[in-house]
Amino acid sequence: MCNKRVFEALIHSRALDSLGGHRGQYLNILDAALQASLKQARKATGQGSLFGDLGGGKQEAGGQGTSSPPQHRAAHRVGAAHP
Repeated sequence: MCNKRVFEALIHSRALDSLGGHRGQYLNILDAALQASLKQARKATGQGSLFGDLGGGKQEAGGQGTSSPPQHRAAHRVGAAHP
């Protein structure tokens, strides 16, 4: 795997000139290209973002969330009266 410094060195050494385009273009798009590459690699290995699925209860089969209904959450609060 190559990191950003390796690609910068290749661009500055004119190793990519035969691909067409200009070195400035390659340098401008380098960060976005590396991010896209990392995203694709994570997708291929099944690794997701650590916080990517934060948005509520977990989804089960059938689209039902695992979070408890509002009436049950209120009953679990300290000092709350039972319904």
